[in-house]
Amino acid sequence: MKWFKLVFLGGCTGASIFLLLEIIARIFFSVAMEPGVKLTLRNEIPGISSNVRYSFDGYRLRKTNWLDDNRDDSVRVICFGGNATTTVFQTAEDAWWGKLGNMISIKTGKNIEIGAIAKTSNSQLILPSFVNAEKIIERYEPDLIICCYGFGDTLRHRDYVYNSDRINVLREGVPRGLKYSIAKASHLMRLMRNKKTTLHLKEVWKPLNVPNYHRDLLFRDRLYYKSCPELDYIKREDHDPLNEFVDGIKAFSKSATKNGCKLLVVGEPSIHSPNLGKDELSLMTSVYFSTQPVPGKSSGHRVRPEAIALELKRFYKEASNYCGQNGIEWVNLYGRIPQTVEHFLSETDVTDLGASEMADKLMPSVTNIINGL
Repeated sequence: MKWFKLVFLGGCTGASIFLLLEIIARIFFSVAMEPGVKLTLRNEIPGISSNVRYSFDGYRLRKTNWLDDNRDDSVRVICFGGNATTTVFQTAEDAWWGKLGNMISIKTGKNIEIGAIAKTSNSQLILPSFVNAEKIIERYEPDLIICCYGFGDTLRHRDYVYNSDRINVLREGVPRGLKYSIAKASHLMRLMRNKKTTLHLKEVWKPLNVPNYHRDLLFRDRLYYKSCPELDYIKREDHDPLNEFVDGIKAFSKSATKNGCKLLVVGEPSIHSPNLGKDELSLMTSVYFSTQPVPGKSSGHRVRPEAIALELKRFYKEASNYCGQNGIEWVNLYGRIPQTVEHFLSETDVTDLGASEMADKLMPSVTNIINGL
């Protein structure tokens, strides 16, 4: 019996110590579910810096001028969107949202904490992005949310099926197993899990540290685009992705209301227009698939730029109507950023000059919102 008492007391002591450390971690050292990443990306691409410090935290948030929990009188802005927002080609300070934050800080005299979600496999799509965004919004309690989507949703594959309950399907996600469930419940377990994950991510992200990795990837994507057969238009029948695009705006609006912050919806700028020159046409990379793409097996089509332009106008007209009817601030940047090689790297990725143009065009609306807080 003596050994049983010793084992029991040892177990109780260990559990008590673990519980105490867990409480301390939760109060003073909150641990994200995933570790952050810090990279230096070196790409010789005209229009952007050749050395880009690219980093995000465990919530996949990039930040600039951030004071974390010691906010004082700071105004906190978080941006979500497609390639221009999640860009891997610019530092946080050179991205449109970083430049915007700096300009407004100078204009208003307020400290502007600004951040944006990092690139993910589905970051061009508004509703899948929102599932990650709502976690970030709840964690960081912003004063203003800016969402800038459009192009990715217009290229939904032809056999796409609209589901009005898709947001809940996305929230449920794929079961992650026992270890993930334990880490979700315990900050100490997250700490141990993240150390292992960090070692794994170093190997995964290693290719990105190779000089000109993204330049070469951009070049290959452009070659693939040119090799695809051309479509004159995108055929939409019963399942129109425009419905999901509007659902995404609704979701961001509800989240803003729930968390007591303002919302600005932005029509994502794009290079697509009816009369592009040869240089601008050479930037194209994104193709349209008739079925859900399968890596290594799918074949896509390049859609005529004027057809994409019509789709974007259709999407943004509906977005403008919805925002107007529901008292949501709306700014359409499509067609307002010069559609030239000096301003764009691809359909929606922008150069440093393009990022400055975006910041200039958004500054009046964002300044008015911030002054009204």
